Amino acid sequence: MNPADKEKQTIDFYDRKAEEWANAHSGYEKISWWIEEMQIFHNLLPTGKILEIGAGTGRDASNLVDLGYDYTGTDASFGLLEIAKKRNPQVNFKLVGVCELDFPKHEFDGF
Repeated sequence: MNPADKEKQTIDFYDRKAEEWANAHSGYEKISWWIEEMQIFHNLLPTGKILEIGAGTGRDASNLVDLGYDYTGTDASFGLLEIAKKRNPQVNFKLVGVCELDFPKHEFDGF
């Protein structure tokens, strides 16, 4: 199988399993080690414009926006991003794969 077929197979999987994935991976934002990870990130970059590649269901988006970041999330799965947009209607999400990112150089302060 060539890389393009593998990528399509992966995206198709996440599109089909988006709700199941969201349910299985919810609650991380309340776990102490995850809160610590967010605080470490915030200490390293207190403000700025950030890009999350592979935003999935938007689990981290609201935390990052609440910390004051200008946030953009990307993912190649339409199904996952639909959930992300429902959970975080105020957030900017883009349907794009990592190999197709076309943001200008230095557009973001962190990712």
